[in-house]
Amino acid sequence: MCLLFLIPTAIAADKGIFYILDEKFIDNISELPESNPVAEINIQQSGGYLAGWIDIVGYRDMSRENNISYVPGNPAEYAIVLGEAGLFDGKRLMTPYEAPGPDVKFDSITKSISVEQKGNMTVARLHAVLEYHTMCSDEHGAYVCSRRTEENDFYDSEHSPEIYPPLQNISVNVTQYNNSLYENIGISIINISGLNKYTIQYEDKIATYRIKKAHVEQTAKGIYFANVTHAEFLEMKGKNISRYGKTILLNGNLSKMSPGDIKITGSNLYETRIADSSDFNITRLEFKPETELENPVSMWFMSVMAVMVGGIYFYAWRMSVLW
Repeated sequence: MCLLFLIPTAIAADKGIFYILDEKFIDNISELPESNPVAEINIQQSGGYLAGWIDIVGYRDMSRENNISYVPGNPAEYAIVLGEAGLFDGKRLMTPYEAPGPDVKFDSITKSISVEQKGNMTVARLHAVLEYHTMCSDEHGAYVCSRRTEENDFYDSEHSPEIYPPLQNISVNVTQYNNSLYENIGISIINISGLNKYTIQYEDKIATYRIKKAHVEQTAKGIYFANVTHAEFLEMKGKNISRYGKTILLNGNLSKMSPGDIKITGSNLYETRIADSSDFNITRLEFKPETELENPVSMWFMSVMAVMVGGIYFYAWRMSVLW
């Protein structure tokens, strides 16, 4: 018992008492917090006074699933790149108001960053042009004795994340179960590959089936990303809605309603699709409890009947004991 109390205390002391409140899960990649990137600075020299550094610190809108990183499109377009260039004194880049020596004066510097995709690599380039002049002096005073221009490219490359596969059309089986006692509609999603969750809605009845969860995390360079893991969870709202396995059951008859009134939506972090009711695979089954035990409604019916019979038997036995 002591260990049960000590373990949470140790965790809280390490991460802070409110660490649980910091946990964040998202349904859409746009919900990621704004990143505050921290670059890895490796200064590259050009051979003269010009030096610079460039770093691909990460990628926007990135998710990670099964240890594979993804972005929704061309990785070069989602790369977050930081870089700088300038005069170099052998230890650090200097501001335009500084100089590596008393006879060297800064004039101007122009910089531009470009990113491109090369195979499975993302390559970032910092192009810099430095202009400066040197001073000379004689008996008449100081004067500009030379003007120089240095131009160089500085590079960084990283393995690119994969492009997240596009969401496929949602295939749906809709089964009408008819019998003399009640009528049920069974709805099941056939192709859940690529989905994080799907929602089945009819009037005020809503079933949300989560297949995966996306936890917000940070890279070592401060870039937020969504870590996706498998986690099944079903949430239902409204009356006359239930489930059997992964089949959602609604009370009703398709002949008295339009299939288009059933809204089925599937989504992942990057896309949302609504199933087209014209593509529903609709079948109708006549429920015969004396012969059919394989469909969800019959199993539910037989379970209810078994509970009722068991209850009556127990009540009768209890009464016989008391008498």
